[in-house]
Amino acid sequence: MMSATVVGNLSVSRVSADIFQNAPSPYLEPAKARQFAVNHGCAWFDSNLIDALAKMRAGHGPAALHITGSPIQPAAGPTPGTLDPLPTIPAPDDQYSGEACLLGLAYHLGIPYGYSREHKGAAIQQVVAMPGRQGVQSSEGSDTALGFHTESSFAETRPDFLLLACRREGPVQIPTLVLDVHELLDRISSWAASALMRPIFSVRSPASFGEPSFLSTDTHVIDVKAGEAGLRLDLEGLLESKDETGKAALTELFASIASAGTPVLLSEGDILIIDNRRAAHARPAFKAIFDGQQRWLQRCLVRAEFWTCRSAMKAEGVKILAPG
Repeated sequence: MMSATVVGNLSVSRVSADIFQNAPSPYLEPAKARQFAVNHGCAWFDSNLIDALAKMRAGHGPAALHITGSPIQPAAGPTPGTLDPLPTIPAPDDQYSGEACLLGLAYHLGIPYGYSREHKGAAIQQVVAMPGRQGVQSSEGSDTALGFHTESSFAETRPDFLLLACRREGPVQIPTLVLDVHELLDRISSWAASALMRPIFSVRSPASFGEPSFLSTDTHVIDVKAGEAGLRLDLEGLLESKDETGKAALTELFASIASAGTPVLLSEGDILIIDNRRAAHARPAFKAIFDGQQRWLQRCLVRAEFWTCRSAMKAEGVKILAPG
């Protein structure tokens, strides 16, 4: 029987609604926001959440966790009309509760960061459909489905964890699809799995990183160490192989996962954590209505450490939201 991707569900104990009142803006005051997150960002954690995060750091249990009951307050203003860091206008109380929640989780899992060539290096990024970009296969698009991919798969500094917070559902809830490596392996032949474990693939950076693009070569799609499988997946056209065996394996892979994954519906204030080492994510096509109330997620990339990829940090434009 084919396995399905398991997504953990956790409802945290309710805390005071004003716990993050006056949280600093990570866009206007990054140093203060960092300090606030380190000192107060986990104030809403209960023991169940702390245990779940510890398991995720160790690579145990479900590769995704859906958290409800966070102290994120309803968004006070319209959905952003730009992917740049939010405007440099001081916001009303609780406007930055979403950022404070994400950074609290991020510092518990590792180090939040961004890339200078995407979203101007912001550690908290706005995920919204953009007018004129509806047909683009990216987080800016809507009319075109965004296929399964692990975040920043081209990069040596790719994140260990991807955090998504829902600030606004939009008129219709759009699921985030999660596909872990075990379901993927169940969907493909043993021959294809063996081919995907060979270093015969290349991964190119998406259009959001601009030109010239980054290119990683001699990579695996599936990497098995000590009996545990990791995943490095990207969209068709970004993930390629010059090897005929690799090409055939990718053809089977993309066909096999077209209808795969477990859908997660995020309501306002919900948070989804995806273990980017073990799972990919996707989004179906939807009709965006640009009325200031459209779907709005906030995203945070987290890496446990940068020591093992330190030689690539400068070239890939890593911007860490951390002391030093």
